[in-house]
Amino acid sequence: MRFESVKQLRRTILPRVAAAHADLDARMVAVPSVCGAGCDACCYQMVSTHTWEEELIGGYIEGTMHAGTRVQVRRQLVAWWRHLKSILRPVSKANPLTLADVQMLTQYMIDNRVMCPFLVDHQCSIYPVRPAMCRAHVVAADPGRCTTEPGRVGEPIGGRNMLDTFGAESPHMPYEMYPHAYKPLAFAMTGALGVPAPSTPMMAITLGDIMPARPD
Repeated sequence: MRFESVKQLRRTILPRVAAAHADLDARMVAVPSVCGAGCDACCYQMVSTHTWEEELIGGYIEGTMHAGTRVQVRRQLVAWWRHLKSILRPVSKANPLTLADVQMLTQYMIDNRVMCPFLVDHQCSIYPVRPAMCRAHVVAADPGRCTTEPGRVGEPIGGRNMLDTFGAESPHMPYEMYPHAYKPLAFAMTGALGVPAPSTPMMAITLGDIMPARPD
């Protein structure tokens, strides 16, 4: 589907994203969880977002986020990009980041506890519009393990719920209507925060590439 303007895109996309988030949240209510406010153990990794979540998150940053918080998040995002540039191989349109590159970077950020730039004072600065990845990640027991096991995997049912609401067969956003791609949140929000990040082409990655099979 082609959109004639940003206004038309937002009018089409935003209600569908909100409905998908609400659907995912409702499903996650039934999932046992020991996660609580102030626990940020899972925020030290490369958080990713769906392309069709970008407008909602970007709009929140530009129109709702407190100005002081926005300044701090921008500062953190600049530092995040500076760090990324120091470890990233040369990329170009002819030689973009691949799925393997993204997986390697993801593991690097877990191993080195690289903080999500949207984390401020142990709280998510975009919590009302946080990505589906974050909404679906919970643990059912032993919260202390989260501090000793970097990158601890969440409950499998969370992944299943995310596939059902944000996968290629999502009832909220059919693939035919809008391409389903998955990218690092820090890549997606450079425009909303006015961060002069270097061009970093990457191959299209879908949720199915990250989670090729439905978790049992």
